Amino acid sequence: MQSSIWKIRGFLPYIVVVFLNAFTDLGHKIVIQNTVFKIYNGETQIVLTAIVNALILLPFILLFTPSGFLSDRYPKSYILRLLAGVAVAITLLITLCYYMGWFELAFGFTFLLALQSAIYSPAKYGYIKELVGERYITMGNGVVQAITTTAILGGILLYSILFESYLDGVNYADSSDILKHIAPIGWLLVGGSVVEFLLAYRLPNTHIDSHHRFDLGRYIRGDYLRKNISLLREKEVIFYSILGLSLFWGVSQVVLSSFPEYAKDTLGVTNTVLVQGMMAIAGIGIVIGSLIAGKMSKYYIAIGSIPLGAMGISLALLMLPMISSPYWHMVNFFMFGVSSGLFIVPLNALIQYHSRVHELGMILAGNNYIQNIVMFTFLMMTVLFAIFGLESIGLFYLMLLFSGVATIWLLRYMPENLLQFITLSIASVRYRVEALNIDNFPKDGAVLMLGNHISWIDWILVQMVIPRRIRFVMDKGIYERWYLKPFFKLFGAVPISPRAIKGAKLSIARLLKDGEVVCLFPEGTISRNGQLSSFKRGFEKMVEGSEGEIVPFYLYGLWGDGLSRASRHHKKLRWRLKRDIIINFGKPMSIDSRATQVKKEIYKLGYLSGLEYRKYRPAIAQEWIEVAKRFGGDTVAIEFSKDAISHRRLLIESILYSQKIDESSSGTVGILLPPSIDGVTLLLASKISSAPSIVLDPTVSSDKFADILQKDNIEQVYTKESYITKLKAKGIDMDTLLSGTEILYIEQIDIAKVDRVVVGIATSILPSILLKKIYAKDRDEVDELSEIVAFQDMLNLTEDDTILSTLPLSCETISMATILSGRPVVYTSDSSNPKSVGRAALRHSSTLLLTNSQLLDIYSSSDMLEPLHFGSMKRAIVFDDVDDDRVLAYEAKFMSRLYRGYRLPDLSTIITMNIPNIMESIEFTTQIGEKRDSLGMPMSNILLLIVDGESLEPLMCDKVGVLLIAGVVAKDSDIRYMIGEIEYIDTKMKASIDSDGFLYLKS
Repeated sequence: MQSSIWKIRGFLPYIVVVFLNAFTDLGHKIVIQNTVFKIYNGETQIVLTAIVNALILLPFILLFTPSGFLSDRYPKSYILRLLAGVAVAITLLITLCYYMGWFELAFGFTFLLALQSAIYSPAKYGYIKELVGERYITMGNGVVQAITTTAILGGILLYSILFESYLDGVNYADSSDILKHIAPIGWLLVGGSVVEFLLAYRLPNTHIDSHHRFDLGRYIRGDYLRKNISLLREKEVIFYSILGLSLFWGVSQVVLSSFPEYAKDTLGVTNTVLVQGMMAIAGIGIVIGSLIAGKMSKYYIAIGSIPLGAMGISLALLMLPMISSPYWHMVNFFMFGVSSGLFIVPLNALIQYHSRVHELGMILAGNNYIQNIVMFTFLMMTVLFAIFGLESIGLFYLMLLFSGVATIWLLRYMPENLLQFITLSIASVRYRVEALNIDNFPKDGAVLMLGNHISWIDWILVQMVIPRRIRFVMDKGIYERWYLKPFFKLFGAVPISPRAIKGAKLSIARLLKDGEVVCLFPEGTISRNGQLSSFKRGFEKMVEGSEGEIVPFYLYGLWGDGLSRASRHHKKLRWRLKRDIIINFGKPMSIDSRATQVKKEIYKLGYLSGLEYRKYRPAIAQEWIEVAKRFGGDTVAIEFSKDAISHRRLLIESILYSQKIDESSSGTVGILLPPSIDGVTLLLASKISSAPSIVLDPTVSSDKFADILQKDNIEQVYTKESYITKLKAKGIDMDTLLSGTEILYIEQIDIAKVDRVVVGIATSILPSILLKKIYAKDRDEVDELSEIVAFQDMLNLTEDDTILSTLPLSCETISMATILSGRPVVYTSDSSNPKSVGRAALRHSSTLLLTNSQLLDIYSSSDMLEPLHFGSMKRAIVFDDVDDDRVLAYEAKFMSRLYRGYRLPDLSTIITMNIPNIMESIEFTTQIGEKRDSLGMPMSNILLLIVDGESLEPLMCDKVGVLLIAGVVAKDSDIRYMIGEIEYIDTKMKASIDSDGFLYLKS
């Protein structure tokens, strides 16, 4: 399936054909109407204008049956080509009439051109569904309506301007003189028809065979007419849609045919360009309204715009006779147009969607028939008003009456659709939602939707992409709040209470029996930590004996939103003006599926959603600029022996050093620095520069160090002289390790004062969007940023947190995640020196310690590090598989919680992590984030699977098997398995995963 309607083969040529068809048809009508406007006045002008419109309408009435038959019987693309050729011949004859001054014959050719359009129209509009399919049917109609209206608008303006320009400064006595003067316009009609004819041959054939035969006798007797009218009435939705469109076009026809005389007599406007221009503004409105309706109907037909459009049309008709200024008439016509687009696009889509393929042409022809009958009847009203000398203002009020009655009827029968449309429209301003695998959602039948619950707005976002009405199950305590109850009731929410589970079960069973869609969040509450919490098993009992299917889904991208329960600081870090959201739908499951099965599927959907979400993530350099600008003067890094540095200052330094890297480096650069301000400056600079970089770890073996240099082709290494001296003092032979590479000492890098001033001014006054354009290189680092974001989401830092990181800079994910977190990061001169670490923690009131098992043992056993040093420490995270004794030793000494995380050996990627448990204050339920003997839950960018070592069959929860991991960069030596659509690497380790997703390694 194509990801965009514009990528569908043949759609662009089709749109151009639609544009040229409308543009050419309108051109001749404008010439005739403007001629009538120039020569005739009063009653005669209104009658002749009505006759022109009648000549256009009558063929649609007379050819109702044949046009529908031809569209269903033959390929619609063939009909479009043939009739486009006929249009070339007709426009040539019309041009001849212009040059000869044959006004009456040109007037009559309006009927012939309309005959062509009457046969052309069912094929043209029926082709939409065949070309774009049901998914894009509303969007397709929106684009077609917008393009058609643009053609009408452009035609009105261009032909009126040409008409006036050819008559400028010339004398004319009658209509024949006018036609001779404007005759060259005819070649524009011919040119448009020729291009349309050529493009029609670019349209792909999509016809479904039909063996209907046309019986002329039955046509003359009216048998076809009665049969086809009954066909229109088979489905109420089709019939009422046709009535709505007919009423709209009838009203519009009267307004547009009467307004020129009203403008001339009441407003004193005689220039045809101004008169046509005022009405043409409605065309701009229709384009905008059509595009809005199409956008809101990305995944289904948003019928809520129908009553909204009707209200706008009625208001515009009410205002029309009250306005005396031409400019305010333009504003009013614009509102009329926007409302019209909202009204007619979903009605056209409903007709096409609910029509059977082999009857679509006939139904669209029937639509034309009824519309033109109504329009013809309304035109006769216009003529009668003129004959009896009644003013146009009376017609406007009569049209208001018709529109007002229709609006009241729609508001009575569609109030919930209107309010849903308004609500979803407001939500779409803030959230850009993409639905993955929407085809997995059943078009009919009972459905129980089960997914993660991440924010207060989850239910609205889910409804935005589902074409069926969803009955959301919610806590009765929230449902009964007086200020929310009317709203929830309107959306059909189902309140449940733990104390009345039997009644809830009956309610849900009844809804499923009726074939409805029920949505339930099995976690029972909004997530407090952004992770999936324990699933309540209540839904298993609720659906016992019910029919239907379970559709699992996952909402991705909402953690950190203002309506989630993330910390205030994390919301600030994740704030976006427009938030991208992914909703991923899994394949339908049996209604009897257990909670553990459903949760496992939702976990997988979350991982797949994260992979898809990478396209929305910026490069790391762009993210750093955004964070630095947002937190500005706030401290970002602190060294115990040095001053702190702010986000703004670090941004300046990182940009300056990135320029130096670009100047001197042509390949991959190595960074050999301790965790420090200098270290993160170079690390960030390497991300901003165009040169790839590797953070080197001097503690690995010399062979491995050399292998890294060779494998990554590292020719230059950035370091500090003092750091090299320190490493040598520890017995590391740095001369040998770095032999063959160019060593660049950052102390010796000279940065010009003028460069520092320029970058300083730029970072101070320019917004982040411009800084990204100027300094951030376009690099593909989405995997790395996904890891960083996943780790930050797990940490969920608060405004009071200060991070003490004693991990080496080579733990790049953690180093980048902390420096991009918006909170201060404290570094020490020597992470293995307990006294230095303790003093840094105490002086800067550190609340979070990030460390490894080796350093953890040093801190727990050293007398130089006292408990009071860590007095402000709320939690510590160790990224190794440490045993319970070491955990207890740390906690007993420092009276602070230690949480275990896990990284694979030789990888900086974090696999799992424990986080604090959180108890909510209403029902006093606890969201589990930690299990003491586990290594924690997987990061959102990681998927774990326990399989049988021989058959690779996935094992049930708590069963010990081989641990497979997806989401990490595989090495050449890794064994990989493709299971389903996901590639896993074999860790060769024994492990198990419990029902809540926590990982347990087995020795």
